Amino acid sequence: MEIINCSGLDCPEPVVKAKKALEEYDKVKIILDNEVAVNNVSRMATNIGYQVDETKISDDKYELLIYGKREKANSVESTDSAKISPDTDVILITTERLGDGPDELGSLLMSGLLKTIADLRNQPDSLILMNNGVKLATINDETVKTLKKLVDEGLELKVCGTCLEYLDLKDKLKVGLISNMYEILDLITSNSTVHL
Repeated sequence: MEIINCSGLDCPEPVVKAKKALEEYDKVKIILDNEVAVNNVSRMATNIGYQVDETKISDDKYELLIYGKREKANSVESTDSAKISPDTDVILITTERLGDGPDELGSLLMSGLLKTIADLRNQPDSLILMNNGVKLATINDETVKTLKKLVDEGLELKVCGTCLEYLDLKDKLKVGLISNMYEILDLITSNSTVHL
């Protein structure tokens, strides 16, 4: 069994190190120091067919035991973005307001943009929130309501875990899945993406 200490590493390093270790070893123990990294590594391992056992040692120490890969026929060979086809449309939002004008106008425009997505004939398949864009899924009740509706209708919503941590909003996430730089870059580079 290989043991990898990923404490203190920034996103997406724990996911990348865990993935590389799983290419060489059948059983890997990953030591992590935050819940976002635990969720990201666990999701990656599960998505590529492994069993994952999580142990919380303390508030800032977790151990993941990753083992027992299923046969290829039963497993998905990539991250969550594997379920999205190559002709997927992705929107990347990195701000809580649209444009460089007055804040109130920018907030109004962003709210209108999200509401309009539901009415589009060619809706995007995935929406990624990064930087201040994560506020749309946390502290802005109006956009949270709109995003919940979109997710209920099938939109995949990924929210940057590092951004949530940095802005102290991790516990305020109301809609979407916490994601990481590895998943986000895989999604962006594998699909048609619009950046707002």
